[in-house]
Amino acid sequence: MKISISIFSIAAPLLLSFSAPLLADPQEPASRNIIELAAKVGYTDFDSERSLEGDIHWGASIGLHMTPNWMFQLDYSRLHTKDANTSEDDIWVRYYAVDALYLFSRGNALRPYLIFGFGQMDVRGQYRHDNGKALPDDSDNFLRGGLGLQYRLNERWALRSDYRALRSLDLETTTNTVNVSVAYRFGGGGF
Repeated sequence: MKISISIFSIAAPLLLSFSAPLLADPQEPASRNIIELAAKVGYTDFDSERSLEGDIHWGASIGLHMTPNWMFQLDYSRLHTKDANTSEDDIWVRYYAVDALYLFSRGNALRPYLIFGFGQMDVRGQYRHDNGKALPDDSDNFLRGGLGLQYRLNERWALRSDYRALRSLDLETTTNTVNVSVAYRFGGGGF
């Protein structure tokens, strides 16, 4: 059974509902500069059940820092890959997600974090499943979780590196990603 989730129709009200604590303390850096943009590059390793070769992906995210420890992100990634069985190389994979990050070690330049969220993966182009049955373009929903490290360069810039596991709710496969990103936070203070 396939469940259709509209990520952005769920994400906007969710993010707004968590923004109330920001209005409480205007001196808190997280309440003065809550918006962050990030660009990333990484590697996606697909479950063998998907029959897609792993490849380099790129993406971007926009984040809202709700408190000094909590951040929510809308994340987008894309890659061009090929079928692991036939080497057909005209397959595009995109994934969209809403993530929550919990950052530890407030006040330190190096901060470990946990990440969890949900999203949707779209696969465009014909590819074959391990059972030999040709599959058309498809979309499936996933849950994901992971861990990472953030290094604060200064008040506005940070580097992040993380590992994320995406568990498909429709195909029961697991996709692993490793990411490196650079983030810019608007305003003064923060990270």
